Amino acid sequence: MVRIALVEDDPIYRNQLKEYLARYEKESAEKIRITTFTDGDEIAIGYRAEYDIILMDIEMNYMDGMTAAEE
Repeated sequence: MVRIALVEDDPIYRNQLKEYLARYEKESAEKIRITTFTDGDEIAIGYRAEYDIILMDIEMNYMDGMTAAEE
């Protein structure tokens, strides 16, 4: 199983990315677990290394993606 964190504040882009990942999951027969976050601070505070891939937006309201990645 591939564990993916999706950090995106825009619901349109977030849903589009989830659709792409669902399509990949179906076509590849790879199981994917997606956890969504709506801002960088949500993933950075108390972060534990439990994701194989993190897809992170750069510009967000409270904590931008670059700062969240540094945290």
